[in-house]
Amino acid sequence: MSKFIEVTAGTKVLINTEEIACVEPSKDYLDGSEVCVITLIHTTKHSVEGRKFITKESYEEVKQMILGTK
Repeated sequence: MSKFIEVTAGTKVLINTEEIACVEPSKDYLDGSEVCVITLIHTTKHSVEGRKFITKESYEEVKQMILGTK
């Protein structure tokens, strides 16, 4: 069964944790606040798609959501 987390990337976005390839900390280029970059990979029968989301949540917050402690 898939697990989803809700993050803020401009608007609220639901992300399937099974499609997460990478989670890395970063800084917002506008105000220097701590943000998180989530890289998703979605594979279908005919193609592979990759997307990056820059979230307003910090790396630690996203990590806790994925682990299920938040």
